[in-house]
Amino acid sequence: MKLIDVMSLLIPQMRMRRMKRILLCWHKGELVITSMNLFKQPTSHDRTYGAWKELIKLIPSIKTSIVNLDPHALGTYYSMLMKGASDARSDDIRNIKIGVASWLNKYPSTRPPLNPEDRLSRGFQHDTIGRLLCPVEFDWNNMEVRAKLRACEDGFDPSSSFFIRCLYPSNTADPNDVENGFLRGSLLVKTFSTIFTSPSSAQHIKDDHNDDTENFPSLTRHTLFKSPKSNIATKLQLENVTPCAIAYSADLQLHFSLTDAPSWKATYNSFSYEDFYNFVIDYFEDTPTVVAKDNSHALLKWWNKQIFPGRSKANKNTHSSRCRLEEQRAARA
Repeated sequence: MKLIDVMSLLIPQMRMRRMKRILLCWHKGELVITSMNLFKQPTSHDRTYGAWKELIKLIPSIKTSIVNLDPHALGTYYSMLMKGASDARSDDIRNIKIGVASWLNKYPSTRPPLNPEDRLSRGFQHDTIGRLLCPVEFDWNNMEVRAKLRACEDGFDPSSSFFIRCLYPSNTADPNDVENGFLRGSLLVKTFSTIFTSPSSAQHIKDDHNDDTENFPSLTRHTLFKSPKSNIATKLQLENVTPCAIAYSADLQLHFSLTDAPSWKATYNSFSYEDFYNFVIDYFEDTPTVVAKDNSHALLKWWNKQIFPGRSKANKNTHSSRCRLEEQRAARA
């Protein structure tokens, strides 16, 4: 049986590059399609099992298909998944590489301008990009600090923190209050939009320079723009923004596209993208206090307003109508 025949039987009309996004957005797809490692930490096991359950919801036939395949066909299937994963990640990285250059080059302060076709001039050696990659704990405006970060001197490790300026509004944050504005930066929202709705939709996201970073207003422009019906979010049945999708956008895409890495690496300059990905997800899901849980819910609500503004309003109207109906029925009972 040909490789394409295997996939056509298992996932009708689904391109492998689309499958990649399914796997990455539901907790690190490569963990799903390799054998379970029972010696992993419980959190890693939970992530893997959670990803598997979400994958079954999205593609109910996949469980039966995998069980019924002979070992040779199963190996072929896994190889195709991994190839699709690599291809789709490359697609996204290229799109965000170009997008980042377009978004930043319109500012006179971006000197030298970014080449949209490669990342070689990016990274900490570029003053504008270095600021975006700089952890909030360090003062990038201090030239001495900047030099020490570039030299990775003791106590000045750029990979020592995941609270990175490019994830915040106006690319600034209070090091004594790192949660304030975390994951609300316009560059991150544009990255998400490029991947999951369309590159053109990212152009309708306002830059957050000089915005009210305390109240975090909506970044979506009021416009008649409509996202393509065949966008990735629609194909993935992604009706709400998920922590995994945010992590994928922040981790494998935005941050990596700001570096000068010549090609994809899971760890680059001591910065672990797997650890970063897991950290972002844990930020939403590991909420030991009521305040932390409320902040997580508020952040996801804000994200849904940015990416699915019409749907958020429709859901609110539906809830309001149901409550009104229930109240009137109860009054007549």
